[in-house]
Amino acid sequence: MSQNPADPYLEYLQRFDREVGPLPVDGYGKWNGRLVRKLGPEAFTAKYGEYAQIDQHYRKMFERGDTFSDTLVKARKERQAELLLDDE
Repeated sequence: MSQNPADPYLEYLQRFDREVGPLPVDGYGKWNGRLVRKLGPEAFTAKYGEYAQIDQHYRKMFERGDTFSDTLVKARKERQAELLLDDE
């Protein structure tokens, strides 16, 4: 990952340290009542990519007024928790 300050992984690391605490990669802590693992760069990239795809699909469904499946909503919430992202 680059050292660019706008790098999503660096933002995640800052968010993790601020909201969960300074833990080593693969360490566990609590965030919003959920147990979360601090992700390394490769795991973060994979989870971030999954979240981006799910979120894009979710937003398109919302715009069209489609009915959401429980599976989609659950997957989105799981990825948000793993990445320490609140609902926007």
